[in-house]
Amino acid sequence: MGGVDKPLVELAGRALIDHVLERVRHQVEDVIVSYNRNFDAYYARGRTMVQDRDADQGPIAGILAARPFIRTTRVMVVPGDTPRLPLDLVEKLLGAAAPIALPRTAGRRQNLVCLMDIGELDSLAAFYASGGRAMRRWLDTRPVAEVTMPEAAFFNVNSREDLERLSAELAAC
Repeated sequence: MGGVDKPLVELAGRALIDHVLERVRHQVEDVIVSYNRNFDAYYARGRTMVQDRDADQGPIAGILAARPFIRTTRVMVVPGDTPRLPLDLVEKLLGAAAPIALPRTAGRRQNLVCLMDIGELDSLAAFYASGGRAMRRWLDTRPVAEVTMPEAAFFNVNSREDLERLSAELAAC
């Protein structure tokens, strides 16, 4: 999308991150938003905000930046560009009763949406320290339960065309 900060792109008059926050806020005790630029725009959302410890190193850097602020035994990770997350996402993933649970949609694992035990962050940190940056690769080494869910709920905005498509779908509702 031309280097824009995708979570701040507007959909139906609100930033994508606001749609995501609305979908998850009633499912978790606390929300921590990790960002790597545009501090003022994120800070204005009134959540715990943490800056990625290593800019432009991907989602794992953001997860690890949030680690010192996590006060729960389980961590729900979601990307800021997925505005249709299920309203019962956490409940469904908790039902898997595994150290890491994530959605599977249309035969594809949703690697950037996962519920994990806090202890799994030690393994994630070691993976990152060894040069690992792909969440998918780290998850391939861990005990993961996959929960089948509808694909549309995990549609993420990766292009202007995606944004236009989602805007049209929302307007039709």
